[in-house]
Amino acid sequence: MAKLRINGDSSGYVDLEAPNAASSSTLDLDQVPQKNVANTFTTAQTIQNDNSYWAANIAESSHASVALRVTPTRAGYTKGISLGAIGKNGALSTGIQAYDTSDNSSNTLELNPHGGAVTTPSQPSFTVKKTTAQTGLTASGGSLINWDVALHNIGGHYNLSTKRFTAPVAGRYQFSAGGNIFHYSGTGTYYWLMKKNGAAGQYYGYTQRTDSGNLWIQLVLQNTIIDLNANDYLELFLHASNSSSKLDHSSTNHWSYYSGHLLG
Repeated sequence: MAKLRINGDSSGYVDLEAPNAASSSTLDLDQVPQKNVANTFTTAQTIQNDNSYWAANIAESSHASVALRVTPTRAGYTKGISLGAIGKNGALSTGIQAYDTSDNSSNTLELNPHGGAVTTPSQPSFTVKKTTAQTGLTASGGSLINWDVALHNIGGHYNLSTKRFTAPVAGRYQFSAGGNIFHYSGTGTYYWLMKKNGAAGQYYGYTQRTDSGNLWIQLVLQNTIIDLNANDYLELFLHASNSSSKLDHSSTNHWSYYSGHLLG
């Protein structure tokens, strides 16, 4: 093993040793921080802890996209955090970002320093609507609503085929719905029926009509908050005692819709 010893002016010394294994390396003194001197790195510096779980990447170039990025390095770990995302003009655009390395195109949490806004771009959320009318409504058990178009479906947790929303994580979820019902004649009782995991369900938005003649009824499910465990699913039914009525639709407007999102 080759060794180089550098002695101090009065006492002490520093030993530089070459490794036992055959290899080569270069020591760039321009990249070594100097005491009491402002040090600027033009390339990213990586600091990795001993157990190889995390690596902190520090970029001090004026055009860096992230000032500090902490990335998981152990297999199976994907969640990381970025501090101080810098735009092309050098302005600080995002103070803190939590991200998933399995999908670097989106962040799960963002804190914007220009006004204090906190956003969650990956928060589970959906809005679906009807573009075709649904007839054959029933009172016995209600009719499962055939929502056919998703206006947005972050995370893909609402399934247009099964007509179910499945909770990705345990938490409190908020739901709302609006139905434009055409009531042809006679009497009619209408309400939303929300079933959790196929159970009997809970009634919401009760409306009763005793008028005769053709009438439009707007039935609304207002901001219902439900506790769900991970993998619980919800289905939205419509109870209609007058089977000649229909849940109407619009290809452009939102006459009949259903939405939900995770509160936390």
